[in-house]
Amino acid sequence: MSRRQQSLLVVSCCRMLHTLETGRVTSKPEAGRWALGVLDPRWRSLIRRALEDRRDQWGQVHQRADERTVEHTLAFVDYVLADLTGA
Repeated sequence: MSRRQQSLLVVSCCRMLHTLETGRVTSKPEAGRWALGVLDPRWRSLIRRALEDRRDQWGQVHQRADERTVEHTLAFVDYVLADLTGA
């Protein structure tokens, strides 16, 4: 997974949660900032990094994501899916 894919996955999940919570579609950065204030604090560092990485997202297309960050991202996706399905 590239760094761009990893950060895009995180902010896209934030955007889905924001849309479901508020009923409106917003930008990925706005949804990420929203998520920082409402989601479990254990995800804050991951979301912050994803938001920071957006500044150079095209420069990260060919950079491999850190393995630990990928694991944390996949755990975040599981968390989001559980929230979406009510599991």
